Amino acid sequence: MVAEFPRAKEGEVQPEAEAEMGLIMGVIGAIRNLRSELNVPPSKLVEAVLHSQNRKALKALEQNQLYMASLARAGKMTFQTGGEKPKGSATAVAEDVEIYVPLKGLINLDDEEKRIQKEIAKIAEELSRINLKLHNEEFLRKARPEAVLKEKEKAKTLVEKQAKFEEGLERVQAWIKSA
Repeated sequence: MVAEFPRAKEGEVQPEAEAEMGLIMGVIGAIRNLRSELNVPPSKLVEAVLHSQNRKALKALEQNQLYMASLARAGKMTFQTGGEKPKGSATAVAEDVEIYVPLKGLINLDDEEKRIQKEIAKIAEELSRINLKLHNEEFLRKARPEAVLKEKEKAKTLVEKQAKFEEGLERVQAWIKSA
């Protein structure tokens, strides 16, 4: 408890290694985020296509492919400096690396579109119920201020959630068009 806090010694700090690790972590996080957005089960491996003009970055990623594949639950990983970017893919960016996850065989886009629309409808119904309550003069007069505030917070949360689902729906509809 009284020991001096450890200090980095001269030469131990390696900015290049830190930058490389930051890129690797960014790519893993981007693939994980895409998996989450697409509701891909953890047991299912995804394909990832990494595209960048930065050959040094691609080389570092390729050298750490095993770790990235394991942590991101990716099966096949392809590294490209040029060529066509895959159509019908979910896309993310980590620094100067574009990440594509081809959707073919991964999820049923029509089912995903229906699921999101159903979720948006459910949120809209709940939001409508809360707004009726908040516009009811009798409720506002009789309810404690904490209860009114709680309903306003619920409404705000639902509006934010609805916006995220609508963004997701737009993405899925764009993927359907590009497939």
